[in-house]
Amino acid sequence: MIVKQLDHASIDEIAVAIENELKELDETAEVEIYSGQNDQSTLMQIGKQAVTDGADVIIPIGTLAAQTMVVASEDIEIPVVYATISDPEAASLTGID
Repeated sequence: MIVKQLDHASIDEIAVAIENELKELDETAEVEIYSGQNDQSTLMQIGKQAVTDGADVIIPIGTLAAQTMVVASEDIEIPVVYATISDPEAASLTGID
């Protein structure tokens, strides 16, 4: 599951590139792309849905998306592999088990 913080041309391009790479690695991969519309409540709903659906991995694009996905999945062992975070340490995204 790819979670975009918001719709934006550069973020959309990154999401499509990640999707293409995943499908190249595994042709049967089911990749869903969601947008949080830059709204934390919407992002949290997406994160909780990922947990409910048993996503294999969550790939958030953007700092708020990454922070929210980490919180949404903290009780479940779903890997969160973030993209486009300029300062992961300042965003409290380092040292997470």
